[in-house]
Amino acid sequence: MTFRSTGFAVAMAWLASCGAAPQGMQTGIKRGDLQGAQAEQYRQLVAEGDAAWEQRADRAKLEQAIAKWEAAIRLKDDDADTYLKLTKALYELADGWLAFDDGQTEAYLQTHLKGVQYAERGMAALSPEFEKRRRTGAKVEDAVAVLGRDGVPLMYWYASNMGKWGKAKGFSTVLKHKDAIFKIVSRVFELDRDYFYGAADRYFGAFYAVAPAFAGGDLKKSYEHFQESLKRGPKYLATYVLIAELYAPKAQDPKLFDENLRFVLDAPLDILPGLEPEAAIEKKKAKRLLERRDELF
Repeated sequence: MTFRSTGFAVAMAWLASCGAAPQGMQTGIKRGDLQGAQAEQYRQLVAEGDAAWEQRADRAKLEQAIAKWEAAIRLKDDDADTYLKLTKALYELADGWLAFDDGQTEAYLQTHLKGVQYAERGMAALSPEFEKRRRTGAKVEDAVAVLGRDGVPLMYWYASNMGKWGKAKGFSTVLKHKDAIFKIVSRVFELDRDYFYGAADRYFGAFYAVAPAFAGGDLKKSYEHFQESLKRGPKYLATYVLIAELYAPKAQDPKLFDENLRFVLDAPLDILPGLEPEAAIEKKKAKRLLERRDELF
C-alpha cells in the first residue's frame, strides 16, 4: 500500500486529528495497584514486550511486542508508559511495514486507529483531569491543555497516528480535522520543542511547505522550521526524507532533493544508536522517493 500524496493533500496528511475522529475513551480508566500473581504476570508481560521491541527490525518481533503490551494493559489499565510504547509500536508497524504492502490498506487503517486510541487512553491514564474533560465532552485538542511536559510523547504519537489514519481515509477526513491536530502539535511545540529530534518543528516544516497560501503555506517558514528541526536532531533521518518529499518539490529544488536523499541512503544504520530499525525504514522511503524523481521535477 504505497501512499503517494501531492500538494495540499500532503500538508493535510500531517494535520488530521480529533473532533468526530475515533476515540479511545468509550470507557473510563480503571485505576489501582495489582497484587500477587496478577502483579507478577503484568510485570512479566511488560518485560517480554520490551525484549521483543529490542528486536523490532524483525516484523514478527514487533508484532510480538505489541501483543505482550496489549496483554499487560488488559491487566493494568492505568499504565501510561505501556500505552506510549503501544502507540509508538503501532505507528512503526503501519508506517514501516504495512504502508509498503498494497494489499494491507484495511490493516494499515486499523493499526493507526488503534495507535490513536491507545495514545488517548495513555493521556487519560497519565492525567485524571484529562480523562474527566474527555468524559464530559471536551475535544482532545482542548483537553491536552491540562497535560504537562510528561504528556508530550503521548500527544505527539496521537497526532502522528491520527495524521496517517486521516490521510488514508481520504481528503475530506483530513480537511475536517486539520485544525485540531495543529493545535495538539502546537502544545508539543510549547512544552518541549526538543522532543523526538525536533518533532514539532519537523511537523511545521512539512505543513508550511505544502499547504497552499490560503491555508497558511509559506516556504520561508517551512525552511526555517526544517532547519530548526535539523539543529535539534541533525542525525534523525526522517527529517531529511521529509525535506526531500515535501519542501524540495514545492521549491522546485532537485539539488536539495538529491542531497537529502543521498544523506539518508549513505548514512550508517547506527547513525543514531538504538534507532537502527527506524533508520532502515527511512532508507526504504528514500529509495521509493528517488524512483519518483522525474514526476516531482
